[in-house]
Amino acid sequence: MIALLRAVPLWLWLVIAGASILGVTLIQLEHAQAELEQTAMNLESANAKAESLQSTLTIQRQLYKDTQAVNDEYDNRLKALQSDKDQLSRDLADGKRRLSVNASCVYRSGDSRPIGKPDDASPRLTDSAQRDYLNLRSGIERQRAQIEGLQTYITTVCLKQR
Repeated sequence: MIALLRAVPLWLWLVIAGASILGVTLIQLEHAQAELEQTAMNLESANAKAESLQSTLTIQRQLYKDTQAVNDEYDNRLKALQSDKDQLSRDLADGKRRLSVNASCVYRSGDSRPIGKPDDASPRLTDSAQRDYLNLRSGIERQRAQIEGLQTYITTVCLKQR
């Protein structure tokens, strides 16, 4: 066996060793190339997911801004309504404005009151009825503002998501 090994020239042994090294290197290169392709696919998938998340975040931020704008508009409307109610209440208290009742004094037959000149003061609401009127009016305006705010929210936020 040793004689056979000595019969092969040294350059041939070097060629065989070089070919073996080249073969192992090619196998390692193919393995590294497969890993690189897998890593590239993973990177592409991660980039697509990141773009999707970025798009979702952008949409969420815009929806938040739209919702905040609707809320701010609604809050400003409520403040204006409260200011109007307070001003009307002050005007009523100061006598600048009055709440009147469309009424007249009618005496029924058989009424024991003397027929004469009716009271000169025009009919008006009691203080508690005036407060109730202000509260009812304020409630109606608040509900109107809520309905308009919801309609605005639906058109600017909910329908935009589709």
